[in-house]
Amino acid sequence: MSRLNSELVSLFGRETAQAAKRLPIGAIEQQAEQVADYAKQLKQATGKPEQQRNIIKGMAKDTAMALCKWIGEPSLFAEIVGNQLNKDTAEIVKPFPFTNIKDKSRG
Repeated sequence: MSRLNSELVSLFGRETAQAAKRLPIGAIEQQAEQVADYAKQLKQATGKPEQQRNIIKGMAKDTAMALCKWIGEPSLFAEIVGNQLNKDTAEIVKPFPFTNIKDKSRG
């Protein structure tokens, strides 16, 4: 088990960490703002695992799974940001590099 996976199991519990691996990306997209807020809270509590566990205990199970997946698979951030840009611009673009995104306001 990797160090990251060990930490996720320690914080979220084995059941949540395992369930998060099977969670579809759409589940995170639906809660992206909430997940990002909780991620900030966990980051602020770095080095305080008991405080981090209390933050996690206070969230809904589906939110905890989404956050666990988000942390466990860092490439999801780029994919979610890219998908949100696709929805906002109604264009099919790759998440990165952002320089490939056309600015419609410039014609």
